[in-house]
Amino acid sequence: MDPAIPQLSSVTSESLQATVRRLLPSQQGFGVELAASNVITPIIDLTPSAEGSAVPEFMQRAQSYDSQIAFSVANTISTLVNTSGFWQVQGNYAINLGIAQVEDVTFRIDDGLAPKIIYAYKKYSTGAISDIQIGSYDMLIFLDTGHSITLEASSGAIADGSLRQVADVNGNLINPVPFSPQ
Repeated sequence: MDPAIPQLSSVTSESLQATVRRLLPSQQGFGVELAASNVITPIIDLTPSAEGSAVPEFMQRAQSYDSQIAFSVANTISTLVNTSGFWQVQGNYAINLGIAQVEDVTFRIDDGLAPKIIYAYKKYSTGAISDIQIGSYDMLIFLDTGHSITLEASSGAIADGSLRQVADVNGNLINPVPFSPQ
């Protein structure tokens, strides 16, 4: 074979075809197989535009007045959200060290049958009633259909924060409301 003559090879990959369908929904996968060439071709990345936004991912995770769900949990267990997709959860917690019993702040994913702990913050030592253990958290959590994020703060603990859906269950990024790229 002459290396100067371009060659075209068929590529059979359901994963690549699924990505083309997801990124270019108007094309519905082009209707033909993907192909690879041995020719070096300059690439112009249109991925952000094809996904519906030229906004970088880190900016799509921005907090906004209409997108945030604020919460404050103390001495109870609370369901923070039960909508499937990807969720950014950020905030702070405080645990009183002057209480003799175990004190903690616990995040769980609950499927309705067997909740699983995903993050737990427990006091490390006992101190004076005025001693407080403080910390912060920043998590990205995926919720499947029928699952929820719950937060439990014991009687000597509090967790404050906010959460925002950053992508739907299929991984399509969600811009902060009411932002719309031009």
